[in-house]
Amino acid sequence: MPLNDKLLKNVKSSIKRYEIADSDGLSVRFSPDSSLTFQYRFRIIGKQFRVDSGASPDISLAEAPELHRLARNGAALGNNPIEEKGTHTFG
Repeated sequence: MPLNDKLLKNVKSSIKRYEIADSDGLSVRFSPDSSLTFQYRFRIIGKQFRVDSGASPDISLAEAPELHRLARNGAALGNNPIEEKGTHTFG
C-alpha cells in the first residue's frame, strides 16, 4: 500500500504496534502512543534487518523516501545501513 498523507493522518490508535509497507523495504510503524516511525527493512546475506529512518514530525513523508533511497543504495553496495545510520549519509 503506497504511503500518503491521508493514510498517515487517518491512523487510528491501537493497543498493538503495527506496520504498513510501501515498497522496496520502506515502511511506517504505528505505535500505541500514536507515534509514526519510518523504517527501512533489508537483507544482508539472507538475514533480515530493520533500521529506523526517523519519526514523524521530525521526518516528513516527503523526506522518508529519500532517506530510504540512500540506505537502499548503501545496502546494494554491501554496506549495513544500521552501521551507517550515525553518519551524514543516512538518518
